[in-house]
Amino acid sequence: MVYSWKFRRPRTVASALLLAPGVLVLDTERAAAGFSIPPAFHQTLWFRLLCAAVLLVLAWLMLLMRVEQVKGRVRERLHERRLREPPALAVE
Repeated sequence: MVYSWKFRRPRTVASALLLAPGVLVLDTERAAAGFSIPPAFHQTLWFRLLCAAVLLVLAWLMLLMRVEQVKGRVRERLHERRLREPPALAVE
């Protein structure tokens, strides 16, 4: 964390860079101020759940594409096999 303090006559100004989300309290001899920094969206549980859901949907779609690809190959092989076999003779 990087702090820089600037002392001025009527007031003291503090600026802090790279603050982590959470409740922070600034306490000086003259006054105390409390404030909170909410986490960024990419730091929240909702973002992680959304990413997990997107990954699951993509995995499901990839699985469906693979199943369709295999079904097409099986259909093609069955069609080739039917063309190579002689027609069955009906015996009565």
